[in-house]
Amino acid sequence: DCGDDVSNWLTRYLESDKTVRLVHFEPHLKPQRPSEKEPLFPKDEEVRWTAMY
Repeated sequence: DCGDDVSNWLTRYLESDKTVRLVHFEPHLKPQRPSEKEPLFPKDEEVRWTAMY
């Protein structure tokens, strides 16, 4: 997460009703396929980071 200042600016710039967060991924992080854990997800979908808000 790139921090609150970036989040505040990005939220205002995008005129979003919800708070927007910017996350930076290092090149060494490999994507994961949610379908490996839960078969209901599409097989071509990838994630690198998730959070519940």
